[in-house]
Amino acid sequence: FDANGALKELILPESLTTIEYCGIFIPTLESLHIPANVNFIEDDAILCFHLQKITVDENNMHFIGDNGILYTRDMTKMLVYPANHPERELSIPETVTKIPSSLFIYSQNLVKLHISASVDEIYSTTSRTDAVKLAEITVDENNTVFCSKDNVLFSKDMTKLYYYPPCRSGAEYKIPDSVIVLKELCFEESRNLRIIYMGKGITTCEIMPFVGSRVLEQVYFPGTLPEYLDEAFWT
Repeated sequence: FDANGALKELILPESLTTIEYCGIFIPTLESLHIPANVNFIEDDAILCFHLQKITVDENNMHFIGDNGILYTRDMTKMLVYPANHPERELSIPETVTKIPSSLFIYSQNLVKLHISASVDEIYSTTSRTDAVKLAEITVDENNTVFCSKDNVLFSKDMTKLYYYPPCRSGAEYKIPDSVIVLKELCFEESRNLRIIYMGKGITTCEIMPFVGSRVLEQVYFPGTLPEYLDEAFWT
């Protein structure tokens, strides 16, 4: 479904069973209802800038809507967080173990995110998060895979930096020396960051960690320039 008009509400047909990548791309859409027969929804299938809520037929055996958010039926995987969901804070339910990297793509209102103890995987998808107001990330202290420090998301052992919230306050940031890997797009679309001090332990940069960092002016490296330099600033 790709509508160029002013469609705000969409109830999908009962005969529908599959929603593929970019299957629903309607910028004006505010409300989406998924029928009982849908049994497969591909990652990044629902991309709607103004979407506020998703509901699911109660007889659907594969998916469920809760507070306007789309999950697998058993609520172990959070699938779609509507881009224009009105809430400013979100605590991921304790049932959820997996979330996609693009979960908060185009999110316009989310400011604070809390990751529960149950989440053990953030898997990569074609698209990527660009939560335009996200400033704070916290992680339950009992989570064995992830942690947060100063509102930045890391692996539990602090060797991987996963995500720096785009609207985190502060013009400067020193990456901890414990960090070995900068995950893909981890500083994507940073709004405030002007100066970064790279940690001594970094050996690997995944795809374009600083892409879209609009006001970034200076990056300081300890010692000589590292081998990963080209990877870090390839756009």
